[in-house]
Amino acid sequence: EDARRLAAERDDFALVRRLVELLDAADPAVAAVACSDVGEFARFYPNGKAVLKHLGAKAKVMALIDHDDPDVQRHALQCVSKILLKNFATN
Repeated sequence: EDARRLAAERDDFALVRRLVELLDAADPAVAAVACSDVGEFARFYPNGKAVLKHLGAKAKVMALIDHDDPDVQRHALQCVSKILLKNFATN
């Protein structure tokens, strides 16, 4: 439900765009939390992975894997795995 509220398509994904901007934050804690939130959006929002790719989040998160801060690296790697993961579960 939070992912749906965050998306708010009628606002052209304004909050998601803000999250993508926060990936460039100078504060490592902010960047790490933004990675975590972006990953959860990709995981729970229908078509979230495509939205994030369109907004440039995937490339930004991939770059954060080489960040100096190990916490940012860990969250970025987890985020990338959520963006790239395909769910093969059958109903």
